[in-house]
Amino acid sequence: MAGFLRSKQTGMQKDLSASIASTDFNPDDLARYGINSQISCLAYDPVQSLLATLEPAKPTSFRSLHFTGNKLVSLDSRNDLTIWDLDSAKRTGGGMVPGGAVCITTDPMLDWAMLALTSGEILAFDLDRERVAKGFRLPNFWKEKDPHARQVQIVDVSFHPKDIGKLLISYTHGAVIYSIKQAQAQHFFEYKLPPALPAERRSRLVFWDTKEGKLLMARTLMDMRVDQPSRHQVAPRMVTPFTKISWCCKENADDTGLLIAGGQAPEDPSQGLTFIELGPTPIYATSSWQILSEHFAGKRQICLPLPPGVQVDDYQLIPAPRPILVEHMILSPSSRS
Repeated sequence: MAGFLRSKQTGMQKDLSASIASTDFNPDDLARYGINSQISCLAYDPVQSLLATLEPAKPTSFRSLHFTGNKLVSLDSRNDLTIWDLDSAKRTGGGMVPGGAVCITTDPMLDWAMLALTSGEILAFDLDRERVAKGFRLPNFWKEKDPHARQVQIVDVSFHPKDIGKLLISYTHGAVIYSIKQAQAQHFFEYKLPPALPAERRSRLVFWDTKEGKLLMARTLMDMRVDQPSRHQVAPRMVTPFTKISWCCKENADDTGLLIAGGQAPEDPSQGLTFIELGPTPIYATSSWQILSEHFAGKRQICLPLPPGVQVDDYQLIPAPRPILVEHMILSPSSRS
């Protein structure tokens, strides 16, 4: 590249492309890490540049790993929550989760971990005192909203990225925004379809305005506004379920995109991760509902192909020095065997 630029500066007009062969560009893995065990989950800390893959001493499987400060928090298939010290690589505390855990969420700046139970309730675990916090127990809000709903369970729990005092609780029936400061559920979001539309809801991305509770966009990877009737209504395509979705940003935190595993048709030849580039977020105060809705249609969509026969179970985002690069680490079923 340096020679090419210097030749242009000296006025040479020779086309150097003729000397370039296809073998000069050979895409390959950046790195592979061989571990003499079955990998069940991954965790990455971009601040300390640490990658964790745990090999249990007991015959169990880790379900999730989380970095928080100088600790590593793990949850295994036996509902055992464990706190590891990163300096000594030893277990410092933990215990069995009462009632069974669905998931756990942490924040690098907090000494608390939120535990979602199979009953739909949420507990707080004090990582500093290494015990369940007394006086903090969130009920199953969706069950309170709809007492007749059956088998309401938590799918995931996340902290608000810009307001640590809010939780997004995802249930099998919908989602709830809970304010820790106000100690109340603020908004409920439920995706309902008109009777004229097919009842297929799997692998749909639904975006709401969290202030007004208005549905902005319901889409799949292929079709837009699937919640609205159309003249040429067709039967929904069979697609694989989403296994993971990450909302990513560039150096400008308002310039975002979605990295998605799943949601593709099984017969689609180009299987892989899907990146939807949303672009800069519209200014909320001056944007119409139509502008906000069109924003979630995305500027462009990129398929990051995978080798034939490989399916993604999990991946970890690794911040790149240049925002145009999306680096990731993939955990596939082949790495488990």
